[in-house]
Amino acid sequence: MVYFHEGSWILNGNSKQLHGPEYFMDEDIVLVVPNNRLHIFGYMSTEDYVVPGNMALKDQVAALQYVQDNIKFFNGDPDRVTIFGESAGASTTNLHMRSSLSKGLFKQGISQSGTASSAYSIIGVGTSLNFTKSIAARVNCDNADTQQLVNCLRTIDAENLTKEHMNFLFSQPEARALFRPVIEQKDVPGAFLTKSSLLTTTSYRWMTGFTTKDIAYKYGGFAKQGIDKVLSLYDKNWDTVGPITLLLDDTSSDPVGVAEKVRKYYFQDDPITKEKRDEITDMYTNFFVTNPMILDIRNNFGKTFVYQFDHLGEYTRAYGYGLPKNESFGSAVHEDDLIYLFPLNYVFPDLKFNDIDLNISKLMVKLWVNFATYGNPTPEKISQDPQNPNDDKIKWTPFGFRSKYLLIETNKLSMKRDLLKDQYKFWTSLKVTDKLRSNFDSRGFLINKPPTK
Repeated sequence: MVYFHEGSWILNGNSKQLHGPEYFMDEDIVLVVPNNRLHIFGYMSTEDYVVPGNMALKDQVAALQYVQDNIKFFNGDPDRVTIFGESAGASTTNLHMRSSLSKGLFKQGISQSGTASSAYSIIGVGTSLNFTKSIAARVNCDNADTQQLVNCLRTIDAENLTKEHMNFLFSQPEARALFRPVIEQKDVPGAFLTKSSLLTTTSYRWMTGFTTKDIAYKYGGFAKQGIDKVLSLYDKNWDTVGPITLLLDDTSSDPVGVAEKVRKYYFQDDPITKEKRDEITDMYTNFFVTNPMILDIRNNFGKTFVYQFDHLGEYTRAYGYGLPKNESFGSAVHEDDLIYLFPLNYVFPDLKFNDIDLNISKLMVKLWVNFATYGNPTPEKISQDPQNPNDDKIKWTPFGFRSKYLLIETNKLSMKRDLLKDQYKFWTSLKVTDKLRSNFDSRGFLINKPPTK
C-alpha cells in the first residue's frame, strides 16, 4: 500500500510524525510512504517545453517504479500494489489512474476526499505561467523568454524562493495562487498529464469517498477572519467573490453566471449569514469533492466502492481549521477519516482512542487492507454495528447504476443509494470546467501556445 500525502500541494510530507505505520502493522501488508517535491519546486510550470510541470507527480512515478523494482526485498508483491491518498493525495491517486506514465506500476487505488476532476486538482491554462512570472519578478528574474527566466530562478537560493512563493500565495485571495497539477502539451517528452489522459475513462478497481462536512475548513477560515465581516462581504459582493472562492475564473467560460446559479441553489433569496453555515459547507463540499467524485466514478469502468464517513469522534480536525471550540459541525470534516488510519502525531501528540473510536479505527484499517488484498473491502460480510461484532452482517457493494454507497456512522454501517442525486444533477448542468477543456484542440495541442525558445 503506497500512500500519497495530503497538504494542498504545498504542505506536510510523509513522516512518522504524520503517517506512522502503527495502525497497519497488525495486517499482512507492506506500507510505503514516499515523499515528493512540493509547491513551486513540485508544480511550477512555464507551460511549454522549458518546465512543463508536474514534477511532483513524476517523483511519485519514480517512487512507484522503485516499488516495482524493490518491494520483493520487503516481502511485497509488485503485482499487488494499491495506491491511496487523502485530499491532494486523493486527487493524485486518481490522476495516476489516468496517466500513461503510471500504467503498470500499480493495480488499484483509494481516493479520500478528492479526485482528478476536483476544482483544486488542475490549474487553469496560462495560470501557472502567470504565477511563475509573478514570483520571478519578486526575485528580479522577470524575463519574457521562459528559458532565461528559469535559468535565473536556478540561481536563487531555495529558501528565498520558497519564502517569495509563500508571500505571493498569501497575497492572493482564496487558493488562487496555489501551484498544482497542469495539463501538459501532447508532444512534451515524458508528459504526465495531457488533455487526452485527463478526459480518458479509467478501468481500475477503485475505492473513494468523503466526509459528511468535508470542506468545513472554508467556514473555519472565515471564523479566523471574523465570520460576520467575511459573510457580509460574500453577501454583498457575490458576483465578485463567488467566482474567486469557487475558482471559476480559471475553469469556466461564464464564472459570474455560474456563481449566480450556485447562490440561488444553496441560499435561494436569503442573505448569506452564519445561520447558513450548513449550506455554506455543503456548497463547498459538493463543489470541491462530491460532484467531481461522482463524475469520475461514472467515468471509471472498474468496480468502484464509495463511502460517506459520518463518525464524529473525540478527536476532530475542525478546530485546527479555525472553528471556535464551543461550536461543532456535528459530523466528520476534512481529514477526520484519516485520524483512524494514521496516528497524526504532529496534529494530535497525545491522541489516545476511547473504545468507540478504537473500534472505528479497526474497522477502517480492515476495510482499506481488505480492498488492497482482495480488491473488495468486504470479501466476507461484516457487522453492521462497528461497536458490536455480533450484530447482523452487511456487505459493501459497488456503486453501480443505483449509485450505492456505504454510510459509516458511529454505531451503524448501512448501504444507501442515489448518492447526492439532486446536487449532482445541478452541478452537471453548469459550465464549470468548459474553459479548462476548450484551451486544447482535438489533437491535444494547446491553442495559442505560450512563447517558447
